[in-house]
Amino acid sequence: MEKQRTRRVAAHEVKAAGEVLQQAVVELKGGKVERYYPFTDELPQTEWLGGTILIEDDCAYWNGIKLK
Repeated sequence: MEKQRTRRVAAHEVKAAGEVLQQAVVELKGGKVERYYPFTDELPQTEWLGGTILIEDDCAYWNGIKLK
């Protein structure tokens, strides 16, 4: 069984559960949101997407594209 890799992406804002975080990071595993939090320190292997990431039902979307 292959171990699932965590993907870390960041954007100017993350919208989730009625809140908006400015300068935030989203961690994904297997296409599902594991966690999200404010960007406070530069993290290795983080993809800067810019714009807005929308989180709905444990999935993340950027420019209408589901992130995996």
